[in-house]
Amino acid sequence: MSSLKALYLLLTSIVVLLGGIALFNYQADPQCFYNCPEVNLQRSSLNIYYKTAQTILAHPETEQVILGSSRAQTTPPQWVEQVTGLKTVNGASEGAEVMTKIIFSNLAKEKTQLKRVIWFADYFELVSENIDSRIKNTEALRKYLPAASTHENPWLRASQWQSLIDHNTLEASLHHVNNKKSFTVTQGPGSEIYERCMDPGFKGNESVESLSREVQMLYQNYVNGPIKAAQSENAWKLFVDQIRSLADNGIEVVVVVIPYNPVFLAKLKAEHPEIYKRHVEWIQKLSELSQNSKIKVVNAFEGIQGDDGSPKFWNDGVHFTCYGSMRMLEPVLKALK
Repeated sequence: MSSLKALYLLLTSIVVLLGGIALFNYQADPQCFYNCPEVNLQRSSLNIYYKTAQTILAHPETEQVILGSSRAQTTPPQWVEQVTGLKTVNGASEGAEVMTKIIFSNLAKEKTQLKRVIWFADYFELVSENIDSRIKNTEALRKYLPAASTHENPWLRASQWQSLIDHNTLEASLHHVNNKKSFTVTQGPGSEIYERCMDPGFKGNESVESLSREVQMLYQNYVNGPIKAAQSENAWKLFVDQIRSLADNGIEVVVVVIPYNPVFLAKLKAEHPEIYKRHVEWIQKLSELSQNSKIKVVNAFEGIQGDDGSPKFWNDGVHFTCYGSMRMLEPVLKALK
């Protein structure tokens, strides 16, 4: 065989191999980037945001939805439902920023009997108006973004298709195909810990020593990352427009400014007063939204009543336990009745 024919055969083999990988990834579609025009309860996916959308879709009777980042995921929706009398789903997702919360509030408005949104407000959610690729590349989720943010960059779209031959996509596809699980209907994050949280003897998940280490680690992570920068004016505008749009549609919005661990907050004040000051200014701007009768802003930033900084209240420097969440929300929810 001549060297030219050998080269041609090699190139042909490579093209066929890449084509086969691309076709396999397209069919498996582990992140729901290619074959998910709508949110479908029968669709298995590794995409955490698509899974959250499925949770909302699975409960059309929902009257109240909790929105937030991982910091809201320890809030048992069953307990919130018990206190308020409204059918509740927890739509919190890890790393959720303003765009993510807008998507899920729009989805809930369309697919449920939504009467109230409990919006757990994180400072970092407004640092950027960027959209996570797992949302941006998923048609079923992208359609719930504000019109002003849905303009597609053709280069990003090309990158999405290029990912069909990416080894990370292939690994995800193989994992997805070998571990397919049907969607499990729950009321969202916090559902699985509800009974344990109601135990009068609940002591939390950490020891005093491990909690101290977690606080220090998350403190360094946050002040050098998520809360280091100033908030984006555009992200703030998107947030305000969404809150007011919900209110204009007769949906009550309760914005809860959630706290940091007491040790975390004390260090923030002492070591990074400029970051703390930006938090205070953000909370002041939030409080002005309460002029609308359908919008209530609750400031729990300076701490939870009775919080002793122990593992009963905290998992680390920024994530409160279910007990801490319930103690924070109880007076708020009872006042809403």
